[in-house]
Amino acid sequence: MLIGLDVGTSSMKALLVAPDGGVVASATREYAFDTPRAGWAQTDPRIWRRAAIEVLRELAGHPRAAGAQAIGLALDISDRASGQRAG
Repeated sequence: MLIGLDVGTSSMKALLVAPDGGVVASATREYAFDTPRAGWAQTDPRIWRRAAIEVLRELAGHPRAAGAQAIGLALDISDRASGQRAG
């Protein structure tokens, strides 16, 4: 079993995935984000942390979650004006 986390602009999504690629369970938490300027979107990282804990706890309640061997994280942080990736 694998767990995938997708940190999106407006929500955190998590999947519990079987070795054959089938989705066993999923969880989503929506959150607000700020738009201080046109084309910008930003979120306090503490909100991401809280959402990650909530979706992981939800998946942990699934009977097959105890077999999870890895967690993958997807997060796109970039400067939309220039197209440059952060970091």
